[in-house]
Amino acid sequence: YCMTNDSKSKQVSVSSANVADGQPWTSVNIDNSATDDGDQFVIAWTESSARTKAGVWMAVGEQGDNKAYYRSIDGAVNWSEILLSGITGHTGNRITALAGDGYGNWMMGQDERIYYSTNNGTSFTLAHTFTGENFSKISGMAYTGDTWVISYERTTDSGKTFLRSCSTADVTTWSSEAGGGALENYGTGDSERTTIVAYQGRILVVPHDRQKIGYADVSGTSISNFNVVDVSSITSGDNLRDASTDGNTWVICAQDGLLLKSTDDAVNWSVAATAIRNSTDDIRCIAANVHLPQ
Repeated sequence: YCMTNDSKSKQVSVSSANVADGQPWTSVNIDNSATDDGDQFVIAWTESSARTKAGVWMAVGEQGDNKAYYRSIDGAVNWSEILLSGITGHTGNRITALAGDGYGNWMMGQDERIYYSTNNGTSFTLAHTFTGENFSKISGMAYTGDTWVISYERTTDSGKTFLRSCSTADVTTWSSEAGGGALENYGTGDSERTTIVAYQGRILVVPHDRQKIGYADVSGTSISNFNVVDVSSITSGDNLRDASTDGNTWVICAQDGLLLKSTDDAVNWSVAATAIRNSTDDIRCIAANVHLPQ
């Protein structure tokens, strides 16, 4: 297991092979340059196309002087810094959208641009730009069922979260816009991102630091059954922070130790637990012990 830290040095911590053995995690400085890019807001693992045991880890976040992402192919022991500065239009704005399909293909998004890799994340190229569509930031990303899906906000209707999807067969052709409506964009917390959880074509969209979520079905360039669920009646004012699923149970973690769950594909929600650690500590991240995407 790997996690990122709120730090400009030793940005990643790595567990032992048995995460439950009580051994301390090893903190790794993945950026050894004199001026580092700081916080990594997204970290992800997938199998490589060669099906090596270690697979591929990648982390990305702030885009400071280096304008880079970080990659490991040896179980997060050693990391390579790979520059993005050569991609046309790349800026210093943070990246919070990253996903892989488990077959060697990876995608990330910055501003209104989609970057794509077909070589296990060794390099990325500019695959698509949403020119003239008022994109201001791609805030989240996921892969499911031969489909890539992104969340984003616009310069117009900037307080909302919108959705697009595409097929793995053509990452330059995207669906018409979905989402918006009552689905707000992420709140004022420090992560500034949206979690998209996906399983067999169903997606759950959770803008961070809000109390409304969305769900929909995606397939290629089709997004259907989009609905917004206001869970504020059961959160007692606690904002949402992250989400996960094992394919059967969908969960959302929140402030003050709150945990919500759904057993009907993210349609209806109930309180699963409160004050898990105590009534003041927030739950920031959650994951199931099932390898997705599927």
